[in-house]
Amino acid sequence: MSVGVVGIRREDKSIWERRVALTPDNVRELVSTHGLRVLVQPSPRRVFDDSEYAAAGAEVTEDLSPAATILGVKEVPPSALLKDRTYVFFSHTIKAQPYNMPLLDRILEQRVRLVDYECITKTGRRGDPRLVAFGRFAGIAGAVDFLRGMGERLLHQGFNTPMLALGSTYMYPNEAAWRTAVKACGQRIADVGLPEELCPYVCTVTGRGNVSKGVQEILELLPHKRVAPEDLPSLMELSGPERTRQIFICETSWQHMFHEHPERYESVFHQRVAPYTSALFVCHYWEARFPRTLTVKQTQRLHSEGRLRLSGVCDISCDMRGAVEFLTTFTSIERPFYVWDPATDSSHTDGDIMGAPGILYHAVDHLPSECPLEASQHFGHCLMPFVPALARSSPTAPISALGPDLNNDDEDAAAEEAAAAAGSADFLPAPIRGAVVTACGEMAPQFRYILRLRAAHEAAAHKRVARLRRRESFVTLRLRGHLFDSGAINLVLDAVEAVEGASCDLTSVAVGKSGVHESEAKLSLFAGNPGELSHAVRAVVEAARSKSTRVEVTGGDEDDDALPASPSARAPASPEASPAVPDIDFAAAAAAAAAAHPLGPTGGMSLDATTSDDSGIDAMVAASARHHPTPAGGSAARRPAAGSAAASAAPDSAGGLRSSPPKRILLLGAGMMTKPLLRYLLRRPNNTITVCSGIPGEAAALCAGRPRTFPKDLSISANSMEDQPELRALVASHDIAVSLLPAFLHVSVARQCLAEGRHLVTASYVSDEMATLDEEAKARGILLLNEMGVDPGFDHMSAMRMIAAARDAGERIVGFSSSTGGLPAPEAANNPLGYKFSWSPRGALVAARNAALFVADGARVTVPSAHLLATAKPFRAGRGFALEVLPNRDSCKYASKYGLGEDDTVGTDKAPADGIAGLFRGTLRYAGFSRQLLALAALGLLDAEPAGAGTDPILDAAAAAADGSGAAPSLLEWTASKAGTAADADAVVAAACDKADAVLAEAGSTPLTAEQRSRSA
Repeated sequence: MSVGVVGIRREDKSIWERRVALTPDNVRELVSTHGLRVLVQPSPRRVFDDSEYAAAGAEVTEDLSPAATILGVKEVPPSALLKDRTYVFFSHTIKAQPYNMPLLDRILEQRVRLVDYECITKTGRRGDPRLVAFGRFAGIAGAVDFLRGMGERLLHQGFNTPMLALGSTYMYPNEAAWRTAVKACGQRIADVGLPEELCPYVCTVTGRGNVSKGVQEILELLPHKRVAPEDLPSLMELSGPERTRQIFICETSWQHMFHEHPERYESVFHQRVAPYTSALFVCHYWEARFPRTLTVKQTQRLHSEGRLRLSGVCDISCDMRGAVEFLTTFTSIERPFYVWDPATDSSHTDGDIMGAPGILYHAVDHLPSECPLEASQHFGHCLMPFVPALARSSPTAPISALGPDLNNDDEDAAAEEAAAAAGSADFLPAPIRGAVVTACGEMAPQFRYILRLRAAHEAAAHKRVARLRRRESFVTLRLRGHLFDSGAINLVLDAVEAVEGASCDLTSVAVGKSGVHESEAKLSLFAGNPGELSHAVRAVVEAARSKSTRVEVTGGDEDDDALPASPSARAPASPEASPAVPDIDFAAAAAAAAAAHPLGPTGGMSLDATTSDDSGIDAMVAASARHHPTPAGGSAARRPAAGSAAASAAPDSAGGLRSSPPKRILLLGAGMMTKPLLRYLLRRPNNTITVCSGIPGEAAALCAGRPRTFPKDLSISANSMEDQPELRALVASHDIAVSLLPAFLHVSVARQCLAEGRHLVTASYVSDEMATLDEEAKARGILLLNEMGVDPGFDHMSAMRMIAAARDAGERIVGFSSSTGGLPAPEAANNPLGYKFSWSPRGALVAARNAALFVADGARVTVPSAHLLATAKPFRAGRGFALEVLPNRDSCKYASKYGLGEDDTVGTDKAPADGIAGLFRGTLRYAGFSRQLLALAALGLLDAEPAGAGTDPILDAAAAAADGSGAAPSLLEWTASKAGTAADADAVVAAACDKADAVLAEAGSTPLTAEQRSRSA
């Protein structure tokens, strides 16, 4: 690592992320003018080609370890952080965002100096104007994409509009192209106008920052007229071309929404602006302490009164349930819209949503990546003034060495200039100092508040989990009505207290502003079992009935903000004036709702205050408890009996099933394979997943920010079932287990699954020990599904397809050969082995010592483990690849599986005369792999037996460096530990050469020369 070397990392968070912090022109200036060395990771997806960076003087290389300062755009994966470096990127940690706290932990652990673009301001103090941002481009891309989507939406509603001809921003090569397209759309509006039914078409834009300016920059390309909020009502009186052949832009700023003391104000947006707005562009900054611009209730009221003109929302600020309360899910560039229906408070996210009733919603949170060229040019221009100072400042310098204290009012501009003039190599300008979040393994003083925020978040989460674990059954109820002036809330709480084994938490309260407005409370209800829970819910309903208060079951999770609520009629202003509510067949309604979805089609189940049918409540509670499994460590929720209302599926109008039943999945292991599997499993909204790991905090980091996931720290061993009661309880409380643990632990999990009647999926081959469980699994009807060939099984699947095709064609199979291997891309095969460890280094090295058995020329060929590497043969696969192939273990055991003979007789004299003459399964590697590994084996570096202290100088040194205990590992363990770390590659080579010298000396030969050592490296 060298000061004065800058690294530019390859973006890998999203396939759409083509931006870069510095352009080739910026690099050219850094190299030629400032004398800096610039390293750029190759990327075929980046908006600038690698060759452009090379021509500008950069070194295109995977290895950024020589760089002291590394620049990116989006978050860096925690595992990719290099120690003692300066990293500059958008970290999304400064609000203590829970999903990125594992990243912050790793930053501190690696002693990284983190500089966050979001905090680079004019003076270095928070709240001052930002200097480096993509806001304008977010506004531009959001506006273009939204207009395109609105054109498609209106077409589904029967209107042909000029917006239909627009494309998404990423479909245009540059700014000139998208400007030309929008101008053409505007010309068409000026020529023929918009449909009369849609006009006047009012585009309301909130805020006055860069995002808002970007949106208005696009809208101003259309024929338009600006109007103030107070002039909106007059637009409704317009007619003719003035009404239809232009759009109207209304900008609302803080003066229209709230003041600098938001707690003293309430929003009147729903009264003065929303009734006249056709399209809303949300661009302003929002915090939880601010009033919402538009709430669900306000929008529903406008809808019910026939005064809602709002056809779409482009929410560029993207605050979940924030300024606009019905932002319920983020969208993506490839699927940018959903439709929210105010009539049902539900969102349409799947299928052909454009024809669904409601408001079109756009909520993409990475819009600037759609215009990567202009965004990168602008960003690099803003960042360039600070890069030389960043590059020359040591990442290990303490914060005090970077310059004057920004929090000290006595440190004025003169002090800043004096510090800069002093010429300290570590000095950083004030805008950068103010953006230093961490340094030397500690939080910067101005960001220590993150630790307090985080502690508050985690304390709340721990309290919630602990509370849930104390109870087997729980449900969330929403109470709506005149809770306080009628005394309903006191009656409800007293009713719960009177039920033995039940308790509750009042998690939120919204008090009506006057006697004619309703209040709302959210109640988390807990009990020891479903029966007690049903009893408690009945008590709440009885208490609510007496005060005309409505009760709604919203789910088996007290934190149900992600669950949309079912709207219901408002209660009358006075309980005494309450009209009679007609009875309904509650049991049938509840059964149908439970059958269609555990929480009903809209996520909520209304418990009518006049209903007394206990079976309906039981069905409701059962369905809700089924929807949310008990978090890890708790007891299993009761399952509805087969054939009950909650367990049966109701057919939809097309005769199919409206939803699949919920599944509780136990995921054991939190390694590299777990994250993509978790993403896949969460595609089904009815799946809830408990993730277990033996490494404290690993499961929590994996679950952070992911809904319907529960982390659990759990150590699993190969011991008997009786020694692992916690594992058994977890297996019993889930529908299926997935083991991504090391292979030797699968059998232990399988035995637990057999005992509890649960299916199991593993990611390993069927071992001999696993095979012994086959008969018991069949007898119990339990599936133990293991790996079916190369992950995830395309090896055997493709083999069977070829064999079946040959037989269908009437051909006779005389031999079968299949070779495969997980290899790095050729340009990444930049080490002596030509191999990268995508799995356990130890496992890969051990595989090189496996014995092999195959059939060649009609006879069996046995390869002892010690000779495997020596049997490698060249393998031709096109002119561009230099490969070799090794026998892959026992090929003969697949003869019967493939229908090519019997495992025991294939390749022997007992095989039929017309049997196959060849059966070979091989492993592919780049040429030279076996030769290099054979050298390591000859030197003893693949020996798996532990070595005693004093038997080998390499191992003694390794043991001393590890813990000083003197307990030497095996040479294999030492080699694997070095091979898995790129920084230790030189140590492996040097140690191997030393070992070779010892072997040569013992044989009386000349030791290695310096040239030979260099060639080995």
